[in-house]
Amino acid sequence: MSDKEATPKLIGPLQDALNKQVPGAWITVRQLQTNPVETPLEILISGQADTDARTEIQDVQTLRTLASQAMGVVRQSPGVAVLRDDWAPDNPQVKIEIDPDRANVSASRTPM
Repeated sequence: MSDKEATPKLIGPLQDALNKQVPGAWITVRQLQTNPVETPLEILISGQADTDARTEIQDVQTLRTLASQAMGVVRQSPGVAVLRDDWAPDNPQVKIEIDPDRANVSASRTPM
């Protein structure tokens, strides 16, 4: 879609269609207010569900696979400018920065 005037007319029908096609998901279709934007439309898809601790890891892997497949389909659509998800890395990551001068001072004060 390249006609910015048509965007407001598209939002309602697109929202309704997505709500019917993706049951249980929280979907928000909105017009972006940033200029200049060739295709000023954003679609957010999210959801929430209870999970069983025994199957949580498998459930997350399944959701990641489905999200990747959905992004692959959307990526092939003409006019897609930005496509991203907000999945965190599979494993928690911590980066520790150590100040060597302070570490040396602390080590020299520690009784052995």
